[in-house]
Amino acid sequence: MVICIVAFVVLGFMGIFSAKYRVWAKEAASCVGRMATFRPCETGFDDKVKAVVATALMARHAGLARFTYKHFRAISWAFMIAFVFSLGYSVYTA
Repeated sequence: MVICIVAFVVLGFMGIFSAKYRVWAKEAASCVGRMATFRPCETGFDDKVKAVVATALMARHAGLARFTYKHFRAISWAFMIAFVFSLGYSVYTA
């Protein structure tokens, strides 16, 4: 659920330059919109991202892929916190 917020911002920006990411950005926007109204995400966007990340890691390191798949929610929270601090610091420096 948390990954939807970060993915919405990042993929929305990347979708400006590449059509490849526009479909993912639309799904993330739908997930964020439903999450803002306290409804569950229908698209399963979290599961799709989790599967893509685990699959990409599986080709290189199976143990790391297993760890990432099991602890994906905690890792997504860590990325969300890092994203917010980074955005805040960028605004502060600007």
